[in-house]
Amino acid sequence: MNDQTDYRIPILLAIPILYILYWTITDYGPRPEVTLQNQSPPDIEVGFQDQSAADDALRSVFRLEKIPVNSADSDLLQSIPGIGPQLAERIIAERKTSGPFASPDALRRVDGIGRKRVAQFQEHLRFD
Repeated sequence: MNDQTDYRIPILLAIPILYILYWTITDYGPRPEVTLQNQSPPDIEVGFQDQSAADDALRSVFRLEKIPVNSADSDLLQSIPGIGPQLAERIIAERKTSGPFASPDALRRVDGIGRKRVAQFQEHLRFD
């Protein structure tokens, strides 16, 4: 064997390794461009009267804030344990006819809410 074969083998092995490293580093070459055609975002209907009620709902889900009883809609009121669809509608109807609730005791104006329920709901509601 002559001295020339000693350096040829490592060079021949290094070429494919360098080629693989190059394509790995360059993220496997150019990416094809993907375009979406004729696709629009789905229509989403929000169940809140306004954006502030939606923000209040998000905070109350994570228990950062209490739910504002004087601006909450039916869905938001139903997120409170013990309030179903009918009771939520009665709360909203009472709020519309007699005005906002100034205190937890004012909830007793609603048919079906007594002292026990006021105590139960008080920790979840705010009256402003």
